[in-house]
Amino acid sequence: MQLINSDLFSKIKNSYTIKNGVVYFFENFFVTEINEGVVQDFENTKDLIPLVDLHFGTDKPFGIISNRINSFSINLLDSEKFRERYPNAIAKAVVSYSEQTTKLFQLESHFCDVKRKEFKCLLESEKWITNELNILEEVI
Repeated sequence: MQLINSDLFSKIKNSYTIKNGVVYFFENFFVTEINEGVVQDFENTKDLIPLVDLHFGTDKPFGIISNRINSFSINLLDSEKFRERYPNAIAKAVVSYSEQTTKLFQLESHFCDVKRKEFKCLLESEKWITNELNILEEVI
């Protein structure tokens, strides 16, 4: 389900069309919907960096939801580059709609050291991300 067709739509703070798709920013997390057929790597997502900087910088803890409504590829070796840039990325939820996406999520888990969880529902992923950020606030 596209985010614009979900109950999360009313909570969007800002949305942007970027080279590889659409990104929606909320108070403490963002949601990406990457276009069909994209090969996503750090280089071709550089238009996302100033947006993450604007909304969260490198200090404010935030979460990421990848709403995988389309099929695309990821350069898994670039995961570390994003993590180095944003040590404040606390958790990543992946919303899967196909068996192929589930398999990709499992493979990505070997390359990503951010806490991650797979979901079949966008709203459940938002609840989990929010909970992870709330747990962090309680610790700080």
